[in-house]
Amino acid sequence: MKQYRRWTDEEIERLKSFVADGESVASIAKKLNRSCSSVIFKKKALAKRNLQSRMFWTVEELKTLKELRRKGLTIKQIAEAMGKSFSSVRNKLYDIL
Repeated sequence: MKQYRRWTDEEIERLKSFVADGESVASIAKKLNRSCSSVIFKKKALAKRNLQSRMFWTVEELKTLKELRRKGLTIKQIAEAMGKSFSSVRNKLYDIL
């Protein structure tokens, strides 16, 4: 029977970073020494968890988003500062601006 390796916190953070940078599943799998199916499964699990916990933006988060954008930060910088995905920040900016 095949033994499955648990994902470490470091691997999950690296995965999130690679995904935010737009890297392919194959590239991510190689960098993390994981199978493509493992990467796909973890991406889906993280996305589901993220949707459940971050479906709505709080008023405070919206204020922070607007302030950081006014200061000239890039979408990537804002996403990192706020702990949100690049696409989440980009989409919210398009919604409110």
